[in-house]
Amino acid sequence: MASLLGIGGGIIAVPVTYFTLMYFGYPQEKLMHTAVSTSLASTVITAFGASVSHLRKKSIRFDALKAIAIGLIFGCSFGVFLAFHLGNASLRYIFGTAVLPLSVYFLSRNSPTHILPQSPTSP
Repeated sequence: MASLLGIGGGIIAVPVTYFTLMYFGYPQEKLMHTAVSTSLASTVITAFGASVSHLRKKSIRFDALKAIAIGLIFGCSFGVFLAFHLGNASLRYIFGTAVLPLSVYFLSRNSPTHILPQSPTSP
């Protein structure tokens, strides 16, 4: 999704999963948790594959990884703890609150075509 739209895939995948599960009668109190965790699971699988590829190419800067590792561990742990203790409605509110400003930004900015190189003219 990120390469196609310039945004993270969760912005699309979470609502689609949420409403699909709702349509098929999934329990209301588990909808948002399942939608978010499914999106994150697909992200983990994709990131793992990309990490292995970069490791084989020796293109991982372990010095930079060490610098952010504590923040990554803390942030991920806090997010899991918070999501575990929040209800479905709270997670929906947090997700919507995060997506709304992004939506306004993406809908109000100019078309990204200005960053594409000009097509070569034929002689």
